[in-house]
Amino acid sequence: MAEYRTGIVTALAIIAHEIPQEVAISFILLHFGFSKARAVRLNLISSLATLLGGLLALFRRCAPCRTGVPTLLGLAAASMIYVSVADLIPGLHRPP
Repeated sequence: MAEYRTGIVTALAIIAHEIPQEVAISFILLHFGFSKARAVRLNLISSLATLLGGLLALFRRCAPCRTGVPTLLGLAAASMIYVSVADLIPGLHRPP
């Protein structure tokens, strides 16, 4: 296990990332016509994936190479690169 301070810093980094992300997703859902209650409900359901992933990692605690973590990290990085190249960059080249 990592030391206590590392866990605290990691938790704070995750919180600093997740809260603005969830607020942004809620605003997007509201913009597309969802009611406030439905937007919050859908956002909460989608956020449970983070909780489930954290709990799975906590209870697995085995060697990373045997769990497929390197492969999953590669897939996650590739999907982020794809989103930035396919969706975000073309939007930068369009006139306002």
